[in-house]
Amino acid sequence: DGPYNTTTLYVPQLARPSGINALAAIIAHLRAPNGCPWDREQTHQSLRKDFLEECYEVLETLDANDIPHLREELGDLMLHIIFQTQIASESSEFLLSDVLADVSEKLIRRHPHVFGDVPVNGKADVIANWDKIKQTENGGKKKSKLPRGLPALMRAQKVAKKISQQKSLQEIAKEIERLARAKKRERALGEILFALAAYAQAKHLDAESALRTRASEKAKNG
Repeated sequence: DGPYNTTTLYVPQLARPSGINALAAIIAHLRAPNGCPWDREQTHQSLRKDFLEECYEVLETLDANDIPHLREELGDLMLHIIFQTQIASESSEFLLSDVLADVSEKLIRRHPHVFGDVPVNGKADVIANWDKIKQTENGGKKKSKLPRGLPALMRAQKVAKKISQQKSLQEIAKEIERLARAKKRERALGEILFALAAYAQAKHLDAESALRTRASEKAKNG
């Protein structure tokens, strides 16, 4: 046969992977004995830093209202969630299906006004019911500890909510004036920052988001 007597072989285009199960299958393959050496050696703990960075990258796209990149960053964050469940499944700790079932049951349980017959009169009732139901979970013991990994300003605002502490702007201004004369300036600064976080909590403001957004604006314009 001559060189131009060729046979064409048609290879159909592979379907684009989609869906949470497809992603889980890809990560499971990466973790398999014939998978990727880097992926195989990862543990729950080794991925902590990257997981946190992905969370902040999602926040950054939200702050910038960058919807095209939000899609990408949510995918990266989802990768880490599935990665953690794959590691857990290999050690018989829990499965992805357990995680999805738990959060689905929680949403139904904490929305009795939607999935049940509990009447509510506005979002204040919804929040009150949510908190009440949350207290009955975990054996009736209310969680008292805040996650240690929370950013300091967010943690301060949550603590202020728990202890119902608030200072007026005039009181905060006086503390700022005393800062220059304080012997322990770092502690005094901490008092001021906590007071501002408490004020934000009382006024239903998000101190962490406000400072992060302003810092990003300064960095961009600086």
